Formats: sequence, C-alpha cells, structure tokens
Amino acid sequence: MLYNRIRTFGALILIGLFSAVSSVHGETGPMDVIKSGTQRVLNILNTCKPGETLTVAEYRAELEKIVDEYFDFDEMSIRVLGRHVRSFTPEQRSEFRDLFRELLFETYIDRYETYTCGGNEEVIYEGEVIREPYALVKTVVRGYKDTDVVVEYRLKKKPEGWKVYDVVVEGVSLIQNYRSQFNDILVRESSEQLLQRLRQKVNKG
Repeated sequence: MLYNRIRTFGALILIGLFSAVSSVHGETGPMDVIKSGTQRVLNILNTCKPGETLTVAEYRAELEKIVDEYFDFDEMSIRVLGRHVRSFTPEQRSEFRDLFRELLFETYIDRYETYTCGGNEEVIYEGEVIREPYALVKTVVRGYKDTDVVVEYRLKKKPEGWKVYDVVVEGVSLIQNYRSQFNDILVRESSEQLLQRLRQKVNKG
C-alpha cells in the first residue's frame, strides 16, 4: 500500500503532500506554486530548534487550512472513483470528497506524531512540464536518510490558479493507489456501502 511506503519516508510525507501550496498573489506557474509552498510549510515545521521534535497534531488546523486552499479535492475524488463515479449521486460525490479528504489527513498527518526539526533534507526542483490545463513538477528530496527521493506533483489549472490533484512518491501515485483500493470494493459493494466504510474509518459513522 502507498501508506506503508510513504510512511517510511517520515518527513517526506509532510514536505511532499503539503508542499504544493502558495501565496495567492504573485504565483506565475506550477513550479512557483511548489517552491513557495515548500517554504511556507517548512516554516511551520521548523518552529522548534534543530534536533528538537515538533508535535504535528498541534499544527493540524494550520496545515488543513493550507491544503484546503490549494488542493483540488473535487478533481482528486473524481479520479479516485474512476468509472464508478457514475454510480454516485451528486450528494454522495460531495460526501465522498469530504470523507476522502479526511481520510488523507487521518492517514498521513494524524498518525505521524512528530517531526524532527533542523533536518538535512533539501528540495531540488528539477523542472516542470506544462500542457495546459495540466502540469507536472518534478522534485528530488536529498539528504533524507542518505538517499534521494523523487517526488512529483500533478497539477491542474483552475480559474483561481494551479491546484494539485496527485502526488507521486518514487513512482507511486496517491490517486492510483486509492483508485485500486476503492475499485476492489466497488466491484462487490454499492456506493453507499463504500461511504459507510469511510464514515467508520474517519469516525464519522
């Protein structure tokens, strides 16, 4: 599962999943979104002294606000459901979007308890490919446990600017992973049964 792979990266999920944000003013392209967002999130994570640990849960609300502004959860939820999206009513799609968003936080933030400040990680921006309305930004996180980790961001241009709809870590796509999991469920169960599973998963049911 993607969670098991990304979980081993520790700080990478914090830098990776939440670095694709930016100031609304002054952004000129997808690369700018990733660059400015990386610094914005690192400013939160590095509020403690080098070597000390930061309790990530204390900053959940702040991280959540950033992500809601710049991640396209409508696009993400449609792609995750794939062909099964047609079996969901508009109300069910809306609920799925909200539950999926909460699932990501519960999986990648709430279970990641601490972050060690002052690490040696360095984000290298290797390039961008733009084919509007889509774009791909490739980065490499260097210095994490003496290895380089490739993190790619897939973005779509919306009226309000570029928004991320997928994060790919070492070739593993967040969206493709969840699409496979949800497809396995939806070929056997109804859309309402999947929603019930998610409600229980995120303590909403």
